[in-house]
Formats: sequence, structure tokens, C-alpha cells
Amino acid sequence: MTLLSLPNELLLAISESQDCQRDINAFARTSRRCYTLLNPFLYAYNVRQHQGSALHWAASQGQLKTAQELLRQGAQIDSRNRKTGKKPLIQSVHSDHADIVALLLAHGADPNAKGDGEPNDAIRSAVIRNKAAVARVLLDNGVDANLTGHRGSLLHIAAGRAHKNREEVVRVLIEKGANIESIYDGETPLQVACWSGSVEVARCLIESGARLDTRGRNGSSLLHQATNEVKTVKLLVEKGADIEVKDEQGETPLHRACWNGRTEAAAFLLDQGADIEARSSSGKTPLLLAVLWEGTAGFDAAAQLSGFWLFRVCKAFVAERR
Repeated sequence: MTLLSLPNELLLAISESQDCQRDINAFARTSRRCYTLLNPFLYAYNVRQHQGSALHWAASQGQLKTAQELLRQGAQIDSRNRKTGKKPLIQSVHSDHADIVALLLAHGADPNAKGDGEPNDAIRSAVIRNKAAVARVLLDNGVDANLTGHRGSLLHIAAGRAHKNREEVVRVLIEKGANIESIYDGETPLQVACWSGSVEVARCLIESGARLDTRGRNGSSLLHQATNEVKTVKLLVEKGADIEVKDEQGETPLHRACWNGRTEAAAFLLDQGADIEARSSSGKTPLLLAVLWEGTAGFDAAAQLSGFWLFRVCKAFVAERR
């Protein structure tokens, strides 16, 4: 008599006697009959003997049917991964599996839970990673679009991630009621987007009605704050920003671009008619600020402002003064 000729009851008894889940899985793969018989048993075994650890795997891999069966068998919805300390919900958020997120929330997962050592809950993790579909599921299940924390609102977090624009998740947040004029550390999300260079986030906020006349530290306008990224400068000018607006020091955006050696922004502002002779409260012109900049970036800006001949004269003058 072969092993596979045994009745189902004996095959289940053999599986029950195994100490290793891997051995049971290998046994289940020996034939279609064993798979059909033992697959449900494997889920129950994992829940009973391993606290439903397979739910973490299903959450990270997007295995919806596996997650459904494990939950049906009684897997703990908020158990922590032994290695990472993360809960299944956080793992599914990080892996961008919106269907798993919805399933876990429907079974009572805490949307505000964090993993061990994790600074962010589910919605902040979704925003940081630009997981728009996941964010939508969380917001549809009662998460507040206006949550605030040590880095400001969710919109502030999205706006500050310049290395990868978060416009998709920003649109979801706004759709779900996020306040586009919320203030954190004296700044709105649009101000954060401008100084961080998040041009598409800035565009999204402006097109959603964000104010263009807000002022930051030292009276800086959005255009002052945007001079690090010429694309953002172009966007603001396109939307009607005043290129001659002055901060508390009487400096225009052209002054700011020159002082920081932002040649592209300076050149664009000049093309738009910015006043090269504008003087700050202390009498400085944009050209002087460019020349005073410590480093070659400032001299490059001076060259673009007034031509190579004047650049050489200014550079020689500064050399004499030193």
C-alpha cells in the first residue's frame, strides 16, 4: 500500500504529527489530491502553531486569497512580524497593495497603528511613498485627511519630498478634504513645495486654490522661496506671481537667485523683465549680491546677468578688496 492510497483521515493525521510547516507544505505538493486536502489544513496549522505568520507574507506580497483564508482561519489582524515588528497593515501599505489594506481594515485592523521603531502610521507611510490608491482606501475608512504631527499636515509631508513628486497622493488628500492652507511652522503646504522644488505638487496646490500671496520667514514670497528650482519659478510666474515683490530686506526674487548662485532662475527672471538695478533696503543690487557670493556659482550668475566683460571687472574688483 502506497502513502497516497491511505484515506484522507490518515493523511491529515500524518500531517498533524509533523513539527515543521515546511514538511507539511512539501507533502501537500506531492499530488493534486494532497494539495486539495492539505492546503486548508496548512492555513489552520499556521494560525494555530505560528500565530498566523503567513498573513505578513500575504500582506507584503499582495496575496489577497491567501490573506482572506488566513483571516477566515482566525489569524490575528494586528500581530507583529517577528523580524521587523511591523503589522500586516503597515506591510501592505509599504508594498502598495490597496486591496489587502481594504481587507485588513474590513477585519478590524487599526489604521493608526505603527510598527516597532516605526515613526509613521499607515497614512503617513502612504503619503511618503506616494501610494495614492492606498491613501484613498485609508481615507475612505475614516482616517482624517487633516492629521498633523511633528512634520506638519499630510500635505506638508507630501510637499516636502522633492526627490519624487507626490502630486498623485496630494490630489487624493485634497479630494478627501485636506486643508490646503494649513499652517505648520509658519508655512503652508504650497510654501513647502516651493522651497523644496516639488513643482508638480505646487502646481496641484495652486490649481486647487492655494493662495499665491502668502509670506514666509523675513517676508519671503513664494517666488523668493522657489528660486532654488527654475521650474517652480516658471510655474509661479505663469500663475501671475509678481517678479518685483520685495521681502523685509527689500530684496526681490532676482536678489535671492543671485545671492544663492541660481543662474537659471536669475536668467529666467531677467527674461521676464526683472529689474537688474533694483536696490534692497541696504542699497544692494542683484549684480552685487551675485559677485559677493562666496564661490564660483555666484560669479557664474554675475556673468549671466551683465555679460562677460562686466563679470571680469567685478571679479577683479572683489579680488582687490580682498
